[in-house]
Amino acid sequence: RGNLALYYGIGARVLLTDNDSVFGARIPLGINYLLADAPIDFFIEIAPIVNVIPDTDADGDGAIGVRFYF
Repeated sequence: RGNLALYYGIGARVLLTDNDSVFGARIPLGINYLLADAPIDFFIEIAPIVNVIPDTDADGDGAIGVRFYF
């Protein structure tokens, strides 16, 4: 049997462009399933984002994917 786990965290978000740079916090919330016999997991994640530089605003993103562990 595999392992089903919830996860959460906090991290920085930095976007560098020619016109403006953006800095904020990203708060991912997700669930992943790690296979029992292979170093592979599947995940679904949502992440609210709070930007603080240059202006304070909110954003969000999400992901669905597969990870392979070396």
